[in-house]
Amino acid sequence: LVNVAREVAKDLEDLKGDPGRKKPLPVLIGVGNSKITACLFSLLSLTAVIFGILQKYFTSNFFVLVFAISGVKLLLALTDLRQGKYKEAQNGFKISMILTTIAVIGEIFLK
Repeated sequence: LVNVAREVAKDLEDLKGDPGRKKPLPVLIGVGNSKITACLFSLLSLTAVIFGILQKYFTSNFFVLVFAISGVKLLLALTDLRQGKYKEAQNGFKISMILTTIAVIGEIFLK
């Protein structure tokens, strides 16, 4: 889900460089709506993992710690997106995805 937000941020970043060549989401629904879409997908992914923690699907302290760091990075990426810093936002989304992947792998091996 976060990857969708990253792709939207990338489309927003490329919007000025690709006039007329393709029809990315920001062209179809507008910049503001694209930002809202990216935020919704990001928050949906955060909610899903938090639900997993609350339901005890993810139980290791390592997972919770690394996921918390990932969540902070995701929220910072959303702030960058809101401020029009699209390259920083997409990099923040990537880092958040990598951290979450590390958390899941750690959860598997630490159980």
